[in-house]
Amino acid sequence: MFNFEKKLETPYFEPNAELTRDELNNWNSYLQYIELVTLKKVKDPVVNKNNKKLVDTIYERCFIRTNQYPNFWVKYSNYKLNLGETEAAKDILLKGSYFNPIGNTKLKMRLIDLELLDGHLKLAKSYVLELINVIPNNLEVFLKLLEVEKLTGNISAGTNFLKLISWKLSDVKGTEYEGQFDYLFVELLSYTNLNLDQLEKFFNSHKKDKLNRSYYYTKAILQFYTFYKQDNGKLQAVQAQITNPILRKKFNIRYPENDDFFPL
Repeated sequence: MFNFEKKLETPYFEPNAELTRDELNNWNSYLQYIELVTLKKVKDPVVNKNNKKLVDTIYERCFIRTNQYPNFWVKYSNYKLNLGETEAAKDILLKGSYFNPIGNTKLKMRLIDLELLDGHLKLAKSYVLELINVIPNNLEVFLKLLEVEKLTGNISAGTNFLKLISWKLSDVKGTEYEGQFDYLFVELLSYTNLNLDQLEKFFNSHKKDKLNRSYYYTKAILQFYTFYKQDNGKLQAVQAQITNPILRKKFNIRYPENDDFFPL
C-alpha cells in the first residue's frame, strides 16, 4: 500500500483543483489493488471483514480528492454490485451525482439503469424527468425516457407515444439540436410493438420537412419500406422523391439516365 500512498501528491481537499494524470492513474491503480486484496479468499472471516472496511476507507479518502470525477463513483458502485449490495451501489451513484455538475448525467443514467433492473419503473422515470428538466435537449436522456415509457407499457398506446416524439421534434426544429434528434426516426424502427400503419403515417407527416434534408429520416424511411412494410412500389416512390445528390449517393440511389450529375 505504501507504494501507492507515497505517490499521493495532495491527499487533502482543494476546491476546484484538477488532478494530474499521474495522480488519477495512481488512485485508479490503488483502488484496483485494494479491491483484489479484498476479493481474495481468506480463511479468517475477521480479515475479510477488515478488508472490506479498508476498501471503503480508501474510497472515502479517494473522494476527498476525486469527488468531481464520475468514473471513481461508478467504480465504487460497481464494486458494491459485485458484492451483491445493490442498494449501496445506488446510494453511491446518487451521492456522486450531487458532487458532479459535469458528470451528473453519467451517474444518473447509471442509477436509472439499476432502478430499471430492479423493476422500480416510477423511480427510474422520476430520475429521467429530473435530468430532462436540467438538460432538455440531450438525446441520450430523451432516448432513456422512451425506454422507460416502453417498459411501463405506454408504447402500446402508439398514438400517444408518437405524439411525444413529434412534440420533441417540433421543440428542437430550427435549433442546433434538430439534426441529432432526427435520430429518433431510426430509433422508432426498433420498437416492434408500434403499428406499422401508424408508423407509416408518422413518417409521411414529416416527409415534406425531412426527406431531402435529414440523413436519419431518409435512412429510416428507406429501411421502413425495405425491411418492415416491405412495399417495393412505395420504396421506389420515396427514392424518386430524393433529389439531394449527397443523400442519393449515400444510399446508392441511381439517377435517371438523362441526369448529368450521376449517370448510369
